[in-house]
Formats: sequence, C-alpha cells, structure tokens
Amino acid sequence: GMNITKVSEKPGDASAVKLIRSIYMKGVVALYLELLEASHEFNVEQLVLDSISETLDSKSFRETMNRLVTGTSIHALRRSIELDGSIQMLEASNLNSVMSKAAKSKLETLASFNLKEKFKGQKPDHWLDVIKACKEDAAVNN
Repeated sequence: GMNITKVSEKPGDASAVKLIRSIYMKGVVALYLELLEASHEFNVEQLVLDSISETLDSKSFRETMNRLVTGTSIHALRRSIELDGSIQMLEASNLNSVMSKAAKSKLETLASFNLKEKFKGQKPDHWLDVIKACKEDAAVNN
C-alpha cells in the first residue's frame, strides 16, 4: 500500500527533495510558533490570524510565494528594517525572536545584492529571476 514515485535516475534526488521540503515544513512551524506566542502575548491572535489568512487564502501557494519573493527582491532593505521593529518588540516582551532574526539576516543578504537597482525598481515576473540574480551577484562577489 506504499505510494512510491520515481524522482529521477540520479541517486540522492529523492533525499534532496525530502530535505529541501523540510526547510519549508519545519521552518514554517517555527515561524508559526514565534508569531503565535507573540500574538497571544499581545492578545491579538484573531486579528493576526485573520490578516495572514486573508493573504494566504486569496491565491494559490505558488502565486502567493511568487508575489512575496519577487516583491521582497526589490523591498528587502525596507522589510528588514521593519522586521527589526518586530524583533525589538519581541525582545522588550521577553519573547524569543530567533526566527525573526534569521529572516532579517536573510533579507539583509538579499538587500546586499541590490536587486532593486538591477530590476530598475520593477518587481520581476518570476521567483526564478530573483534566484538567478542572487546567484549571479554571489558569483561576481566571490
């Protein structure tokens, strides 16, 4: 009764899929825990969850992911600064901010690639454009 799907001819691809998928599946749970703890502490759970639900439920996962990644590619610096405010709020309330700090660090790295300039202030069409631009910039700077 086990559902088995051939991934490819290359050994290790199935493990790569599982481990890469875990980045999201385990990471999103850690983010949920951080935001739920904070929203409960500030007694705004329903407002926060309704707001996130409205965003995530409005489009498919792929559409939402693409919009968030492409938009963040040109707004990474501003978003990292905004996230710093969240971190300060969490720390002032003695709440763990490890996921917010990691996200801020990732956004700062993204901002360092100057994609806003590269994309001339226009959001690229596809997340792959962002990944390729980051990879190109990293190759140039190494």
